Amino acid sequence: MNLKFDKISSLVFFILGLFIFLESRKISQSTLDTAIGPGVFPAVIGIALMVLSVVLFIETIKFKKTYKIIEKETEKESNDEESQSNKKVFFIIIISTFLYILLLEKIGYVITTFLFLFVAFQTLERSKWITSFIVAALFTGTIYVGFVKILGGNLPGLPF
Repeated sequence: MNLKFDKISSLVFFILGLFIFLESRKISQSTLDTAIGPGVFPAVIGIALMVLSVVLFIETIKFKKTYKIIEKETEKESNDEESQSNKKVFFIIIISTFLYILLLEKIGYVITTFLFLFVAFQTLERSKWITSFIVAALFTGTIYVGFVKILGGNLPGLPF
């Protein structure tokens, strides 16, 4: 574990959670008389991300001595190439998350979520693109059907 990276990533995730929460407030409200609108789920995700990033930050400070001991042991074992690869994955996921937030209202839930999940799965495990495609499609479809058809909620529609 890298103490500095944990602190920085917790701050980045807090800002991302705040951004998600604020952007979720901009999603058009449901025209139906339902308590659950299209902005509720992203707002909950944003709040959860902020809370978890605060927990990570507090744990990083609280267990500073433990992290330093672990860091010294793993520093000898860690490879710079692996570290660069992890940073690349981190930034790809962060950038794709921001793009997801910005494009959700414009091109709709189904397309945006499918593309986001596909990119995320491919970033984490490149060799299995068919599996990534199927899982992203099934997840997106299941959430859409469950939220819109079963619960009667609204999600941003298709652009056409």
